[in-house]
Amino acid sequence: MDFIKKVLQDLPPIHSGETEVLSGYVASKKSVFSKKLQAKLENQEDFCWALGESVLRFIDKNVYEGAHTLEIGSGVSTFVFAKNKAKHICITPSSTEIERIKNYALNQNLGLDNVTFINDYSEFALPKLNPKDLFDLILIDGKHAFPWPFIDWFYSVIHLKKCGILIVDDTHLTTGRILSDFMKKDPTWEYLEMLDQKTCIFKKLTDDIRNIAWHMQPFITSDYKENYFKKVKGFLNRMLNN
Repeated sequence: MDFIKKVLQDLPPIHSGETEVLSGYVASKKSVFSKKLQAKLENQEDFCWALGESVLRFIDKNVYEGAHTLEIGSGVSTFVFAKNKAKHICITPSSTEIERIKNYALNQNLGLDNVTFINDYSEFALPKLNPKDLFDLILIDGKHAFPWPFIDWFYSVIHLKKCGILIVDDTHLTTGRILSDFMKKDPTWEYLEMLDQKTCIFKKLTDDIRNIAWHMQPFITSDYKENYFKKVKGFLNRMLNN
């Protein structure tokens, strides 16, 4: 049995409770989660929020020994990066997750020598990255609440090399979907595919994503033109009816 299938069949309890809140989670009527799931989060039960098998195999296929990779969030994917001996950076604010990943890797004789853990919130850690370090592949799978995916995206992809690969997980959620919809229209990116119905893969086509103005971005201009003509049409109709 290969490593990915093995780890997915017996998921290690890397995560505990609701990983996105700063302190203990309290069930809320505002949540879209079921009462049963919220109770598990409130009780700090162990989970493993793993990427789908297709995404893990994409990483396994596209990450080679010595590749420079970055992961925002942590989980089973961290093991795949480590297995392929990438020069990997994993950012998570949870010291518990890091400890559990290290313990599992030790039990599986999986070396983590090339993995650097940054135990901090991504909004603080990412701006401190060395601008000279360019990544071959980046995985964004951290906090999904607004505006974190966009913060993670901006402060990470400026370090992604031209023709580098970006993986955005959970694009079925509003924040991930907006980010994915923008990138699908933007000339800076090539949309490659969606895996497991919720994870989008992109290729970066330029050296610097900042070399563009708002009036040139299709994601903005298409909406601008549509709304502009609606306003003009409305104005003319009001004038004619007066």
